[in-house]
Formats: sequence, structure tokens, C-alpha cells
Amino acid sequence: MSLNTKKKIAEETIPNIVERYALSFGCEFNMQKRSVVELTHWKEISYLAVYSLDLGCSGGSAMSRPYFVVLSNHDRTRPRNIFVNPKYSLPAQTSEGFPQTITGLYIKNEKIYYSALEFDFKKDALCCPSVPIEGELVFEGDHWKPAQLKK
Repeated sequence: MSLNTKKKIAEETIPNIVERYALSFGCEFNMQKRSVVELTHWKEISYLAVYSLDLGCSGGSAMSRPYFVVLSNHDRTRPRNIFVNPKYSLPAQTSEGFPQTITGLYIKNEKIYYSALEFDFKKDALCCPSVPIEGELVFEGDHWKPAQLKK
């Protein structure tokens, strides 16, 4: 099986795995198409994904926030055997310091970055942040944290 085929299977499989996992913690699940990146420097095949969820189904507007999850595959010959890696994926491991709306993930110079939207509270409603930002994402002290923001 070619590398492109394995990657395509992963891209098709990951959103369903993440949704099943996330809905065990809350509701109002949402995951953007550009929300998965391959972690190339990990021992096993691994991917980082971000999703939005209302943890605990508290309800109300603007109750969802982003959470990060790592998916791994220890067997490179079986790309469908992707699983959530609990060592890096619990909701409590995502800092509350991220913007509420993360629109994508990408890798640049071997670092992980996210693109997001922040609120311009002078004009934005709670549903609709409009200020694009990007920031570096790091895993430190068993938590996913924003390293720095660029407006």
C-alpha cells in the first residue's frame, strides 16, 4: 500500500474516530477539514487533530471550545488501526488559553501552528469572531498550550 493511500485512509478515518471519542465527553461536536496534521517526528505514525466541543453539555451560546487529540498507529502496515492516544488527548490537557475558534492546523519548520479567529468585541457577536490570528502550539508539562500569538 502506497504512502498516499495510507494517508488518504487516515484522513478519512480520523474525523469519525475523533467524533466518537469527543462525544463521550460532551456535545455540539465540530471539526474543520483542515484540523489534522501528521506528527512526523514521533516514534509511531501519529496525527494531531483539533475539535470543538461543549464539554459536559452545559448548553448555551459560546460554550464550546477547542480540544486537541493525538491519534496513533503502531502498525504502519495497517493504516485503519488508528486510535486515540490517551497520553496526549484528555480534554483537561488542552489549555483554556486558546481562542474559541481554531480554523486549522499546519506544520512549519518542524513546529505545529494553528490558525484561529479572535473576537473584535466592538463589532463581533458571540457567534462570529472575525480577527484572524495564528500561533504556535506546544505540548509542555502534559498540556497543549499556545506558545505565542501573531496578529
